[in-house]
Amino acid sequence: MDVLEHIGLQEPEVLLDYPVATEGPAWAERAGRATGPTVLFDLGHPADVHLFKNLIWSLQARGFRVVLAARPRDNMAQLLQRYGFAYHDLGHFDTVLEKALGFVKISLRLWRLCRQIQPRVLISFGSPYAHQVAFWSRCPTVSLVDTEPRAGSLFFWQYRVLFQPFVRKIFVPSGFQYTLHVPRVVRFKGTKELAYLAPAYFQANPEVLYGLNLDGEKPVVLVKFSASDAIHDVGYQAFRDDAQRVSFVRRLESWGAQVVVSSERPIPALAGKTLQLPPGDIHHLLAFCDLYLGEGATMAAEAGVLGVPWIFLYSHTLGYLKEQSEVYGLGWHVTSVRQALDRARAVLKMPDRRCLWRQKRARYLSEAQDLNQLMLQEVYALLGRREEALNA
Repeated sequence: MDVLEHIGLQEPEVLLDYPVATEGPAWAERAGRATGPTVLFDLGHPADVHLFKNLIWSLQARGFRVVLAARPRDNMAQLLQRYGFAYHDLGHFDTVLEKALGFVKISLRLWRLCRQIQPRVLISFGSPYAHQVAFWSRCPTVSLVDTEPRAGSLFFWQYRVLFQPFVRKIFVPSGFQYTLHVPRVVRFKGTKELAYLAPAYFQANPEVLYGLNLDGEKPVVLVKFSASDAIHDVGYQAFRDDAQRVSFVRRLESWGAQVVVSSERPIPALAGKTLQLPPGDIHHLLAFCDLYLGEGATMAAEAGVLGVPWIFLYSHTLGYLKEQSEVYGLGWHVTSVRQALDRARAVLKMPDRRCLWRQKRARYLSEAQDLNQLMLQEVYALLGRREEALNA
């Protein structure tokens, strides 16, 4: 059986997850000719590129001059290149100690860039660098956060010392469960992943599946292993070692699943199952999976937006995933490998899971807001002008 027949879909005529007219050199050429207000984006993670790409294109199409500052890590540089985004490289530090020591250096580089380009608005996803610089430069900001800090953690102190004192207004998802001590908190319905995976912005491409040699008779499970090197991950590790990770995958396969692995660091014993996809294509694969199981919270939320059952393996859950789980029934949070396997086995036994999750997704999308439109409106509000002024 063909894999597309297994998932009950036909190959669409148009397979796009971004506008052709704004891809590559064409975007850069028009961006260079823009004469409108300057908007600066501070990007610190590959997910930030996905989050803001549609807003970037929307602003550029309206005549704004868009400038990107990036701290490239993982496959971020390749992703920026894929979308034709030129950027100012602020540098990147890997370990928590390096990040702490390099904070002043990166902040200074961003401040110098602000002095040079004089942005009217600075946009970021919870960047302490951006908010420090925006505060001292008196530049309005559009900012989002979605991860609640645990009291006493390093991430908690970053929030308290480097972030909150410099924020005046911030967007958070409706499930956010931490009290931010800032003048104004704006809750939007849904999660940030809707900004790039909602049907208006994304159409899954089944051609991505063809190079993976998947058997259409078997369910596909995407497993994500994290490096646990982010500030909010300090002190937590779900798996003891690579041997346990290999055993975990083997157990899923013993139940008839085809396991595809996404890992933030090499696992030699699973090299043959580890994804070798161009940056950005993993969402196309995820859309056709039967289950997502892993340590990555963002990918769990992405699965929920795409209507794929998810199991999030972590010491504690996050507000936006709790909402997807408890309000919409899109997934589960577990705290141990044993719980993850038990839940995965139950999901794989569900005969009508695809139909059921399509219904859950439809309800979720019907109640969600368009985050790109909200951010675009905020930019115009900060500039104190009507949208028609730049469309003329």
